[in-house]
Amino acid sequence: MKTNSILSAILITLVTSPGLWAAERSPSKETALYLRLHATELVEKTVKVDVIAVRPAKMQPLADKFQIFHVMTQDTRNKRFGGEIIAVVPKAQAAEFVKRYGVYVEHPRRDPRTKSLAATLRSTKKNAVYLDLDSTAAAAIGDLRLPDGSESGARRKLFGKE
Repeated sequence: MKTNSILSAILITLVTSPGLWAAERSPSKETALYLRLHATELVEKTVKVDVIAVRPAKMQPLADKFQIFHVMTQDTRNKRFGGEIIAVVPKAQAAEFVKRYGVYVEHPRRDPRTKSLAATLRSTKKNAVYLDLDSTAAAAIGDLRLPDGSESGARRKLFGKE
């Protein structure tokens, strides 16, 4: 009788534990991964991300008015990389943007320092999401093809792997 209750308790623990692990592993709301997963609900809303560093994108289709950056985020709740997303910054604010968020991770081997960034999440006609730091960027972007933050290789450069 006692062994049946112990076995039942172990079985219940094993069955319910993966659900708890999945909830713990879901990305926090301040990451690029979360924004991409919930883009349809969050487009045209102000969102916040925990930034560990930014990198200028190689492709700059709006170089006369805007600069495009890859924004690397940190999932502070789960202590892991939170993905990348594109940010469109007015050219006049680009130097200040880089100075504030930095191009290298502070304390990459330990828990990286993050800085909060608030911007409007927007979508192109091809459903690519990006952070808009200026309300005029949406009209300028239109249906331009933006670089995809997940394919940038910026993370490798960021952590000195390239």
